[in-house]
Amino acid sequence: MRKVKMKISSKYEYEKCAEFRKTLEKNVYAIKGFSIQFDCESKGRKIDCCIKDGKGQYLAIIEFKSFLNSPLARKIGRLQLRQYLKSTKAKYALLTDSKKFYLYKNNSDSNHFEKITFIQFLETLFPKYMDRLISENYEFIKEKLKENHFDVSRMTQNDIVIENHSLFFSKEFEKVIVAQLPSIYFKGRLVCRYVSLETAFRILESKKIRMNGIVGMNDSTESDFLEKILYDGILKTEDLQEMANNIYIMSCSTKDCIDKLTQWRLYGDDARGVCLVFKIKRKALASDFKLGKIYYQNADKPSQAISNIKEFLDSVYKETLFPFMFRNFHEFAHFFKPEDYKNEKEVRLLCINKEMENKKWFLSKPLNVVNSYVEMPLLDGNFPLDLSQIYLGPKCPEREVNQSQLKTMLKEMGRDDVGVILSEVDCYR
Repeated sequence: MRKVKMKISSKYEYEKCAEFRKTLEKNVYAIKGFSIQFDCESKGRKIDCCIKDGKGQYLAIIEFKSFLNSPLARKIGRLQLRQYLKSTKAKYALLTDSKKFYLYKNNSDSNHFEKITFIQFLETLFPKYMDRLISENYEFIKEKLKENHFDVSRMTQNDIVIENHSLFFSKEFEKVIVAQLPSIYFKGRLVCRYVSLETAFRILESKKIRMNGIVGMNDSTESDFLEKILYDGILKTEDLQEMANNIYIMSCSTKDCIDKLTQWRLYGDDARGVCLVFKIKRKALASDFKLGKIYYQNADKPSQAISNIKEFLDSVYKETLFPFMFRNFHEFAHFFKPEDYKNEKEVRLLCINKEMENKKWFLSKPLNVVNSYVEMPLLDGNFPLDLSQIYLGPKCPEREVNQSQLKTMLKEMGRDDVGVILSEVDCYR
């Protein structure tokens, strides 16, 4: 293949064009019958990159722009590409900064540039050759896994597949990768949850407990903390948010947080609320529920296990522009949080279910984010947490009266086995 000297004016675009050229050489030059030319010219127009078919006809033209986060840069790039399409009659036009990709299909019903992934671009141009691309990159991917301390002794080419415009591992080999992460499995018998007296009463009266959607959690980084560490924003935000809207959580704390002054102050309505204690029903932890402890991470210096995965993902993406995804990403991603919250000692009940019939919406505070929630039957044998004790906070109003009333209420519910206890914290003002 004849090397073509590039004359792109912007230093940034020159560097990005060079990176993209290398990627195209690796992923496309192996496919016979197609050619790539940089800094090409058509009817006096300079075009950053052209891809031609075996007949020498323009298949796609590519325009490089820096800072595609800027609406103005995207608008200028689109106008240029539409002009180039008139002179080349290419089937496709791509606008990119090597991280974001916008595809225009010439002579289609739509007049818009669609945001896509690089794999989608290749699938559009070369739909019959995607297996060839996996074959071309297999040894490289395997070597990068090995460099980052993953066991590849049983890995085969069949363990890498393209699905939904991304690379995935096979179900079995993904377990090898995820096994490096610390186990989220929580082995304790009890967890607790601090709520206001009003919330506790509402739970008992309705015999239901709320699980909120993860999108509107108090920590604004909650829903995408690990995604930002591992992928640095290269994934399609709208897809991630759609997935997150089917994920519900209930935050609890470990047994050693029961009736503790700090917990009362932070989460127990300034000690006016209650602490609910739950026994864990292991048999009820079915496929929809995950109960695990939270691992707190420094986003700038994550644990070695997270760093290994990130190094692998980064090296593969830099070389191929292929994002590697995990089939069960959301089953473990939401058990990692910023280390600023490590004093919570959180144990999280996670529910992933797209078919929730009782899904409702509310405006979550303090973020003012529209968020979904579901209410789970508290006394249902299928719910994995069983109410065991209720502690009334040090400043809970009319503690003795409410203790007696709650015992009566629970007895009438057939749950006189639930203990109602006054907090032993006596130094709170």
